[in-house]
Amino acid sequence: VLDTDLIEIGMSPLQRRRFRTAVSTDAQPTLEGEIVGPGAVEGKMVGSLTQEEVLALSPQRWLSLIRCENFLEEFEQLGVEYVMDFPEVLEDDLIGIGLPMLQRRRFTAAALQVEELKMFQLEKTQANEDVDNSPLGFLQRLRLSDFIDAFTELGVESIDDYIEVLPDDLLNMGLRPLPRRRYMAATQELATKLTA
Repeated sequence: VLDTDLIEIGMSPLQRRRFRTAVSTDAQPTLEGEIVGPGAVEGKMVGSLTQEEVLALSPQRWLSLIRCENFLEEFEQLGVEYVMDFPEVLEDDLIGIGLPMLQRRRFTAAALQVEELKMFQLEKTQANEDVDNSPLGFLQRLRLSDFIDAFTELGVESIDDYIEVLPDDLLNMGLRPLPRRRYMAATQELATKLTA
């Protein structure tokens, strides 16, 4: 909570000092120091989890760690399937699903941590593997391989063809907002590489 928030709700300076004192003794939780629930990492502290274990948490468990679990259904409707999808959620999405300001701040801070883990894991994976430049390989990197048949029916024969797919085509295939954004960003990057 920022001081401007406290002023906006009409807290006096004395009330703000009391609030700050109370908050400093009972700080907001972070992903570090939390006990992880059911699953392969049961009973471990989040701070002691490996990167792979953090990214393997269920979206429901991750949201509960940042006290936003009541919004699981809304995140699923956006297209969140894995923890690594959370950094793709935009501020406008958070506002659209009705996430209050404090939860938005917590979510944003935690999503940045996930983004860092995701980027590190991606770099590590790319260093250890040859990149599959087939149409299926491209979709697998985007976690969209379930849609290979739809893209094939559309006429995609090579990785270059993905650049010609329109946002309306993605809507007609049933892609949710986050996967559509992920796809559009990847094809924009692909187009840049092909024209360079």
